[in-house]
Amino acid sequence: MDFSVDESPAAKALGPLFKLTEVHLWDDGSSEEAESSHVQESTTGYGTTSGKGKGSGRINQRRPAEIADYMPDSTRGSEEEESRSPASVLNNSETLDQSDTLKNEIVAEIGCLPGASALSNEHEHDGEALKLEYKDHLGVPVEIPSSISKYWLQRYLLFSRFDNGIKMDEEGWFSVTPEILAKHHAERCGRGSVVDLFTGVGGNAIQFAQWSRHVIAIDIDPIKIDYARHNAALYGVGERIDFIKGDSFSLAPKLKADVVFCSPPWGGPGYSKVTKFDINTMLKPRDGKSLFDAGRRIAPKIVMFLPKNVDINQLAELSLSALPPWYLEVEKNYLNGILKTVTAYFCDPSSSL
Repeated sequence: MDFSVDESPAAKALGPLFKLTEVHLWDDGSSEEAESSHVQESTTGYGTTSGKGKGSGRINQRRPAEIADYMPDSTRGSEEEESRSPASVLNNSETLDQSDTLKNEIVAEIGCLPGASALSNEHEHDGEALKLEYKDHLGVPVEIPSSISKYWLQRYLLFSRFDNGIKMDEEGWFSVTPEILAKHHAERCGRGSVVDLFTGVGGNAIQFAQWSRHVIAIDIDPIKIDYARHNAALYGVGERIDFIKGDSFSLAPKLKADVVFCSPPWGGPGYSKVTKFDINTMLKPRDGKSLFDAGRRIAPKIVMFLPKNVDINQLAELSLSALPPWYLEVEKNYLNGILKTVTAYFCDPSSSL
């Protein structure tokens, strides 16, 4: 994704409120905790960044900067943040439905079903373990549709604990965030409370739960919520996440957090066939402005996970639509040397007051 500020009137109008950065992540795709390195350099004001190359250290050796390191305020834990956190956890075992949420600004929290250790890594049918049959030399099981076979071959990039019994629907295969990038998002968002508006099968929520103080994960699809709860249990973080089945846009006025994370449906793999991904027409279920406005009702910091070909001028227009305009950092995400996605970090300039 080549980009020049001169090509974006909106980014140019933001001036020092706009920043373009990049992060380089490395993952060998093994089922164990992958050795990886973050290489990230930033600029002041608008412009591009540099910083490439593979490192040998683990992910924590060079911690990526949090949103607070680039923008006012901080997402680190504090007494002030505790006062903004949602209600204390209820020890229930069922997913919270949208109709069960409280009428005030705080949504009740519930825990996940226990028993992650009882989950089996075997594929079973009617109580009997199935022996997988393979259809080609790559080892793709016959039950894997051809449309997602390439994603199956990268399954350990998506979940390092895939063999423990990870569950995904077909959409989840091509929409879940690679685990090492989800870790990066969690570290950037800091230690405060996070609302994941489109949690899907839980890739990002799992990593947020290992880093942030509190996580609320929302999805309108009950099957995805069930899979996300199951997957979170495999990572031992199920009790740190409150899962809500409901519509994120109607729930937004009832939620308060430090950061809101948005990874809305991109409309399927076809997004890569267009020159520029239009957030006004191609995002589902609503456009980018609706998403931005919903996020602003929840938190002073918004993180949007988007295709690599997203129209950056449209992102800058979102920042300009707020009064006063919000800070915007557009981060290009490289995985194993290849540009994969873009993450946009928006921040209310008054959030430090």
